[in-house]
Amino acid sequence: MSAHARDGRLEALRDDLSASLRTILLLITGAAVALATSALPFAAFFAHDMHETLGIGGVLLAYLVGLVPFSTAFLLQRTFYALGDTRTPFFVQLVQSALFVVGALTVLLLPPSAIAMGIAMATSLAGTVQSLVMVALLRRRLGGIDGRRVLQRLGVYALAMIPAAIAGVLVLWALGGLAPLGLPTIGFAFANKV
Repeated sequence: MSAHARDGRLEALRDDLSASLRTILLLITGAAVALATSALPFAAFFAHDMHETLGIGGVLLAYLVGLVPFSTAFLLQRTFYALGDTRTPFFVQLVQSALFVVGALTVLLLPPSAIAMGIAMATSLAGTVQSLVMVALLRRRLGGIDGRRVLQRLGVYALAMIPAAIAGVLVLWALGGLAPLGLPTIGFAFANKV
């Protein structure tokens, strides 16, 4: 991307960005489904009871909402850097940080048991806004970013992950992971007591 930006070949830069976004979205979409279906067993590793397992799992899922936008923002920042522009990502980061602070302060109004999940959601939402702002700015600067093809690919990836998500949930359910004393969610501390 840097070489194309240096040479003023914006069309090639757009092609690089589009290909990179499609590749990253393929990997991240698959990872998101795997993480979503394993959130409760993973949380059980750190929890002492089912209540804690559900709380930690909920926080993981709330962060997971922002995984795709975060990964996208990371690549979009690099595109600005390739263009020799570090100022724009800085100001976009200020917007993201301000949104997070407002979200985090708003979360303080929630019951204490919901604050961690609220902060995770505030992080995910602020990151999503950051990505959308960067997309809009880069679109204007590059004359487009092949957004239609990227979104079509993301839709295909999401549809392709549905069977994997169903399989993951079915395995979790079959192992008793949705029950209070299920094998995947009981946690290591209590496994020898059942």
